[in-house]
Amino acid sequence: MPAPEKRQPIAGSALDRLRSELLDAQFDLQRGKGFSVIVIATGLVAAGRTEALTALRDWLDPKRLATHAWGLRDDEEAARPWAFRYWQALPRRGEMAVWFDGWYGDLFHLAYRRRKDHELEQRAAQINSLEIMLTADGVRLLKWHFDIEQAMQRKRVRKLRGDELNRWRVTDEDLRLCRHYQRVVQAHERCQNLTDHAGASWRRFRDAYEGRQAVPLARELLAALRAQPDVPVPRHGRAPAGRPAAAGRIRSATASRPSRMPEQELPELQSRLAHRLQSKRFRKHSLVIVLEGMDAAGKSSASKRVIATMDPRQYRIVPIGAPTDEERSYPYLRRFWCALPGRGEVGIFDRSWYGRVLVERVRGFATTSDWSRAYAEILEMEREFIEHRIVLAKFWFALSKAEQGRRFERRRAQPLKRFKVDPEDWENRKHWDEFQTAAADMLALTHTQHAPWMLLPADDKPQARAALLRGLIKTLDRRLEDG
Repeated sequence: MPAPEKRQPIAGSALDRLRSELLDAQFDLQRGKGFSVIVIATGLVAAGRTEALTALRDWLDPKRLATHAWGLRDDEEAARPWAFRYWQALPRRGEMAVWFDGWYGDLFHLAYRRRKDHELEQRAAQINSLEIMLTADGVRLLKWHFDIEQAMQRKRVRKLRGDELNRWRVTDEDLRLCRHYQRVVQAHERCQNLTDHAGASWRRFRDAYEGRQAVPLARELLAALRAQPDVPVPRHGRAPAGRPAAAGRIRSATASRPSRMPEQELPELQSRLAHRLQSKRFRKHSLVIVLEGMDAAGKSSASKRVIATMDPRQYRIVPIGAPTDEERSYPYLRRFWCALPGRGEVGIFDRSWYGRVLVERVRGFATTSDWSRAYAEILEMEREFIEHRIVLAKFWFALSKAEQGRRFERRRAQPLKRFKVDPEDWENRKHWDEFQTAAADMLALTHTQHAPWMLLPADDKPQARAALLRGLIKTLDRRLEDG
């Protein structure tokens, strides 16, 4: 770790110039909107973190600077994976945010409580993956830690507690941490050592009380605002090297065909699915259904059969189209995180995060660097879902090119269905072979034991609907039995 920054005196005129440059840089950020900035600030009790950040805030335009401090998770946050609250708080491109502790509050508590090494290291690895992904998606992360010597900490705490107007600033939890000073320091150092990486390295500041480190902090922030963006190294080819062969591993949901016709089987399957979703065991889980496939493959009509007997309060259908301007101002995966269902709920994604490695890849809406790294980012996200008892069921509607063409023509000929085919669908059809290649790569690289892909026979809609319900029931039975 680098040594703590030492306070350096600065002349009045130079100070005014620094403030002016910082405001100009913030204005350029708002106007250019090429990236966002997050300052994550951790620190010891009475180290002056709040005062230093308050002084820095006074130099900036507060309308484009959000501040977040988290306490215990509420019911909505506790019902979703650990990163949910942070994805919601991400600033838009062109904006800045200051986070007190951020996800390092969680990591510090694991280290302070001396949890098992693998648990701490696993969370640190998740944080590193998240930070690397965010920096690649246009977020500049500054991680600042505020230190204070133990003797000075005791002196300042006594002073604050003796001040009638400021004694509220020292809580019982602060006093407990002060009594275990060495343990707290060691926990912070362990967290920083596990999460110090090139994409977001730690900077330490000592004795920031009464805003004494405002100038070094302002310089750090100014440097981040002025830094040129990293230019990704072009990557060519169809997909990352070393992809596994998936043909023999991905199961078709129609491997065992029923003796009855699919239309006759639907009511029973719908009833069985609804029964499982109302069970006591499912109340500790949630269900995310991913429906992917070529245009006109029948995803929307199949989802209607899934919800036919479900309690409307239990599910939400999330239709995913091209991202809006608002959604493009955040990192790519944010809109999916924010749509996650809570405990005992179901989220049906009609198209999903796999759009990055499908339509965005094929149509050139994402750079080769962006869609190439998306496979690993998606796998990490899905792994966190599963760890939080989210049952993840992924279905690919396998449609032939000839059948797609027939459905397009039928829809175009029917006034009530013309809206289902737009110019983009016809344009995508021109890239059929490229979509098949992208889909094969996606299935191969994101088919895992706990989040496998299931193939549905989309040329036969009734068969696909029945197969979808059977696949959901089998997935729920397997996951609920595992606990």
